[in-house]
Amino acid sequence: MGDDSSAIRDYTEAIRLDPKYADAYSNRGFSYNNLGDNPAAIRDFTEAIRLNPKLAAAYYNRGNSYHNLGNYSSAIRDYTEAIKINPKYTEAYYNRGALYGKSGDHSSAIRDCTEAIRLNPKDAVAYSNRGVSYVILGRYLLATKDARKACALGDCKLLESMSKDGLILD
Repeated sequence: MGDDSSAIRDYTEAIRLDPKYADAYSNRGFSYNNLGDNPAAIRDFTEAIRLNPKLAAAYYNRGNSYHNLGNYSSAIRDYTEAIKINPKYTEAYYNRGALYGKSGDHSSAIRDCTEAIRLNPKDAVAYSNRGVSYVILGRYLLATKDARKACALGDCKLLESMSKDGLILD
């Protein structure tokens, strides 16, 4: 917490010296987000985006702040922009997929988790989240495959839950 408070002071000074320093706004927004001040974070990310519309991290991090506030549609929109700028932004696919799942759009969740896995095949949580969407859609064989892969990578919660509920298929 102390580091983020110090960082906010330092980035504020950098912005005072150069009000067009987009990265300083983005980094200060990240520190505000870490401190739980999502409205301040969103203001800074928005300013960073205004100054540099190609700053994928600012869209991604603003999406995280919107997510923290429960504004899923704005978060999904920002993750989508981050992906447009950087099509290899694994975390943006992962987070957008998680929100699609929370919103009930499991086909889109599966698509985004699949892309996150393609970009980072060792992401246990992406396999697990995709597996949850498969369970909800009744696609138990695919869910079993993902649950086993997630467990092999260190996240066994889905496999344990599916086993308990008798949903494991071979």
